[in-house]
Amino acid sequence: MVGNDNPYNTPEADLSSPTREDAIAVYSPNQVSIGTFLAGPLAAVYFLHSNYMALQKQELAARTIPLGVLFTIVLIALLPFVPEGFPNIVIPLAYGLAVKAIVDRTQFTTDDIEANPNYRRISTWKVAGICVVALILFFIVMIPVLLILDGLGVVKILD
Repeated sequence: MVGNDNPYNTPEADLSSPTREDAIAVYSPNQVSIGTFLAGPLAAVYFLHSNYMALQKQELAARTIPLGVLFTIVLIALLPFVPEGFPNIVIPLAYGLAVKAIVDRTQFTTDDIEANPNYRRISTWKVAGICVVALILFFIVMIPVLLILDGLGVVKILD
């Protein structure tokens, strides 16, 4: 047996393309939208900012944080004025879908991630951990905003 006819030879592989482990870790549009829906707008800020940084879109990444924090504060300030009986699912569903559209338009689609060997999806367990932290931060931000509104007499929270 000569050359490639030997069954004990090491198989040849094209090592020029990056492996998934070497690829840029990003959050998929579905991970971003579901994480945003479950954990709120601060999770969206983190996911969007992380993806922009991974894609080296620093200008968009820099705009994400102040706009996201402003949106979060405005949302918290408006929540006490939502009418009684308004379905609780509508608001998180709306901003979750809006964030998914932002990812699809300014970052990538799930198909783009799967088709490009330079990208890999971040673990869903990491997304879950970020969601827990984002919820805690959301409540840390929410309490002072609501107390300020209560102090101004805009809403009645404390008796």
